[in-house]
Amino acid sequence: LLHYRVRERYANVAVLCSAEDPLAIYVVNDSLKSVRGELIYQAFYMDGTPLSEPVQVRLNLKPYACVLAARCDSAWETEMKAGKVYVMARFTAGKNLSAERVLFAALPKELQLKKGEIEMQTVVENGQLVCVLHSPVLQYGVQLTSGESKILRYSDNGFTLLPNESRKIIVSGKAPNAACIQVRSYNQIKNGK
Repeated sequence: LLHYRVRERYANVAVLCSAEDPLAIYVVNDSLKSVRGELIYQAFYMDGTPLSEPVQVRLNLKPYACVLAARCDSAWETEMKAGKVYVMARFTAGKNLSAERVLFAALPKELQLKKGEIEMQTVVENGQLVCVLHSPVLQYGVQLTSGESKILRYSDNGFTLLPNESRKIIVSGKAPNAACIQVRSYNQIKNGK
């Protein structure tokens, strides 16, 4: 799963937080050009119920810059550190999504994750196997695996699936078998499944 995080870390633009200051939201521009865009962030309870209204911050990022773009409302801090709340932060430049991050202030074992299954449908689109994932609750550390001995690649893995989000994952490899693909998350592990 590490290569998915490395790919994310080497993107031209990234939204990050700091373990030392979980209320701080940083936006990093690692490209040669300045980037103008907007950071939108919002706090949610783990079931997807909004705790706050969206907050918008316009940014002009210089090349190779890391800026403290925003600080979350200090009223959220207790709930965030107790693992009851997460913050969704998205930076967009023009019409294209440049970066997004789900921010947690608690360690994974302290997150108050809800019980809930991940629904998975498999379809073939343009000759490729696609897994469409959906869950009514936030699913942390979603991982797709295959019971087959052959190596399969997934377009994303080890991610957070937001409440009521549908996410398409493209499966590649030599003749992937949809019936052998399994999905689970940290929610299921933590809740004894």
